[in-house]
Amino acid sequence: HGEGSEFRVQLQNLSPYISHKQLRNMLLKKLDMTPKNLKKIRLMRDTAYINFDTEESADNAVNVLNGLTLKSKQVIAKRIGAAPSVRKPARTTVHTQSKGETENKNARDTVTPLWNMPYEEQLKMKHNDAETLTSSLLKQFK
Repeated sequence: HGEGSEFRVQLQNLSPYISHKQLRNMLLKKLDMTPKNLKKIRLMRDTAYINFDTEESADNAVNVLNGLTLKSKQVIAKRIGAAPSVRKPARTTVHTQSKGETENKNARDTVTPLWNMPYEEQLKMKHNDAETLTSSLLKQFK
């Protein structure tokens, strides 16, 4: 996690018409802070997440902002946990049994395993799989 990510405050019930710049300027003014004290502001519709550099700054923000009327909306401010980590798309290493070689496997390989095969070969493979499944089901019913 980034520096100060554990000192987060969530603001709810914000006006959907408030801009990032307006929110930032309001925070600096109401909390009597300098720009370096605000680590990160993330504004999403009527909710904002703010990272502060110290626990005292985060606690002060909750005390000052909770219940504040901003653009005719009453703000709900509360401390929350650390920001969720941002993960890169899943990429795993797979060991193939037949060749013993290692290959990278991405989401495409999992979701559409035949993506890199010509269409005619895909159809043949699916047809063979269907025949195998059908014959095994018939044997189970006999």
